[in-house]
Amino acid sequence: EPALFIGDPLKYKDWKLSFETLINRKNIPKNEKLYYLRKYLGGAAKKAVEGFFLLGTEVAYDSAWQLLDKRFGDPFIIGKSYRDKLSA
Repeated sequence: EPALFIGDPLKYKDWKLSFETLINRKNIPKNEKLYYLRKYLGGAAKKAVEGFFLLGTEVAYDSAWQLLDKRFGDPFIIGKSYRDKLSA
């Protein structure tokens, strides 16, 4: 099963790949996939999309992914996070 993603942009791509492989490719409704998304998110990542969990619709699921990609998967954000880690 996928690991818990708490908001580290450096780990987002690997987490997203594991989630897509283990959950997204299953033939289950998107509102059920939204449940799994909530289960495997924590910290800042979960706070960013928790409003979508209340809706429980297919549009909410897609919107949650768009926000996660924008906030944690953007190449600029990943580069900045990597520079910050090197500086520390």
